Amino acid sequence: MNRDNVIGQGAFISRNDIPSSFFENKINDIVTTEADGKEVLDSKYINSIYRYTPPQNNPDIRLRLLVIDRSRATNDFIKLLPQVLVDGEYVAVPQANSVFVSDQEFTGFDALPGYVLPVAISIPIIIIALALALGLGIGIPMSQNRKMLKQGFAISNKKVDILTTAVGSVFKQIINRTSVTNIKKTPQMLQANKKDGASSPSKPSAPAAKKPAGPTKPSAPGAKPTAPAKPKAPAPTKKIE
Repeated sequence: MNRDNVIGQGAFISRNDIPSSFFENKINDIVTTEADGKEVLDSKYINSIYRYTPPQNNPDIRLRLLVIDRSRATNDFIKLLPQVLVDGEYVAVPQANSVFVSDQEFTGFDALPGYVLPVAISIPIIIIALALALGLGIGIPMSQNRKMLKQGFAISNKKVDILTTAVGSVFKQIINRTSVTNIKKTPQMLQANKKDGASSPSKPSAPAAKKPAGPTKPSAPGAKPTAPAKPKAPAPTKKIE
């Protein structure tokens, strides 16, 4: 009896051809338990990893992928064996064009979605590109504006210095002229003060002390000297009786 006419044949799909969404699942989420207590792969995932050709006389034969080993605490791996139900019992399905039965081990579950890696790579690149664009778009004008501001400040400072110098020179000239005028006016003021001093009324002089009269000069010779006057005799006093 030809086994292909009773069991059919199949083969596991190459990992590169399996949809990445299959490995995004956790093992516990893709495993179910049948009535006989055996763990099998959920039937909705069978066509994603296994190609099966049923026998021509029994196209509706029941296929399952039996879990013969797996990591329960982690999502490291799962090993599957294809089986079909024949006469109330499950028998292993041989490989295509062969009589040998082969199981298959799968690893790498609970992986990140396929779009995550490209997005994770592209986002930093986009951010860097935007940063560069903003840096070039904003930094260069800011640098130019900074240079213009510096030039403006330099020109303003120069103008202020020129104005300060001009004002200082004007004040200096005024001070110098004032000093020269004061120097010229000083002799005139001194002369005016002298004239005012000469024309002012003199203070009354103190009365001069009279000199004592000197001895009379002797008369010239030839003049007779005047005889001194004789003293008068005192008048006789009358006796009172």
